[in-house]
Amino acid sequence: MKTNKHKGAIIKWDYESVKGESLKYYSMSELRIKNQYVYKICVKNKWIDEFFPKEILPEGMKRCSNKDCEDPIKSLSEFPKRKDSLDGHGGQCKRCMNIQHKNYVQDNEEGLKKYRKNYYKNNKEERKKYNSHYYK
Repeated sequence: MKTNKHKGAIIKWDYESVKGESLKYYSMSELRIKNQYVYKICVKNKWIDEFFPKEILPEGMKRCSNKDCEDPIKSLSEFPKRKDSLDGHGGQCKRCMNIQHKNYVQDNEEGLKKYRKNYYKNNKEERKKYNSHYYK
């Protein structure tokens, strides 16, 4: 049983307290990032697979990595292609990526307008050349 000071209080890390702390997180990777100490205890005691069991999905299916996804298990055709990924597809489904992009554009509308205006001003000649070639 390990003990450590956590925000002024001494916490004894036994099986139940580690399990309770671990289950506050959506995934093993989220636990590893946000609470490394508890993650290391889980790994050392071989509890990590018990708290976060590996999910076996049918072939051609994948889980969306966005925890707010309405239907997280989808077919591979609903994920963007990605060459550097092990399965050749991205982690978030196309729908979640579109929602995330729309939210980003809404939240950063002024900055994006300023960037586009500045880009156009600095690259006028290149844009004219491009437009004359493609829009005859």
